[in-house]
Amino acid sequence: MENHGLIIRHLRRLAGLNVQQTAKKISRSTGWLSAVENNTGNCRLTESEFNRIVELLDGTQHRPMFKTWVSVYKKERASKTFDGAILKYFRIKKELSLVELSELSKLSVSYLSELETGKKSVTLELRNQIMLVAVKLSILELLNDLTQAN
Repeated sequence: MENHGLIIRHLRRLAGLNVQQTAKKISRSTGWLSAVENNTGNCRLTESEFNRIVELLDGTQHRPMFKTWVSVYKKERASKTFDGAILKYFRIKKELSLVELSELSKLSVSYLSELETGKKSVTLELRNQIMLVAVKLSILELLNDLTQAN
């Protein structure tokens, strides 16, 4: 049942509908639909209600794809979480707070936090930008160590 919201979102997007249009079509509030799609809040979706919504969104012919959609989503989610965990690992290894990394990378604290928790994807360009900050820090540490040794 936790994946029903994911499937409904996919069907909604296939139909080219936004949340408001879909809520109206299925006779539910936008807040309820949003909570179901995001699997948040106290909104619960029964099997019969799920089937009713699938029919209303002309999704019956897509039923064979439901498991694939869920699988792809979970793989994408795992990838985001893994990238975020690596980013957090390097940040902590460099003994940087989110605020300090934010100042160095010119990215907001909230955006960095969303990256670390897997809520946002780490793009190649962004990864390179963050790695550049890490390399600069490593060079500065090396120079600092050399000066302290002399």
